Amino acid sequence: MNVLADEMLDLERQILDAHQRHDAVAIARFLAHGFREIGSSGRTYTRADVLAAVGRVELLDYALQQPTAMLLGEDRILLTFVATLKRRQGAHERAQRSHRSSIWIKHDGRWQVIFHQGTPIS
Repeated sequence: MNVLADEMLDLERQILDAHQRHDAVAIARFLAHGFREIGSSGRTYTRADVLAAVGRVELLDYALQQPTAMLLGEDRILLTFVATLKRRQGAHERAQRSHRSSIWIKHDGRWQVIFHQGTPIS
């Protein structure tokens, strides 16, 4: 199961790398239609919301740790991990640690995230 967790965590890293490059097209490939997110702020986001926000907040650095994966079915995986994200919005920089959960589904032979949630670690 560790291999699966590492593989899924690599997909999460690819999304964050695309955020750093402000590459909405790359991000869109990873987000399933019907995608929903509950952000660490408590706000909910749709796929369109996430893509529209690309570039508004600059992701400076990130670290993803402690991945675990749970098979929910043949083509569904729950990935949990701890994320540390360092961001800049305007003149403000901040780092935040959070517990993260993503549900990945295999669609047309490739993995896409359908749900994501972040919960701040105080």
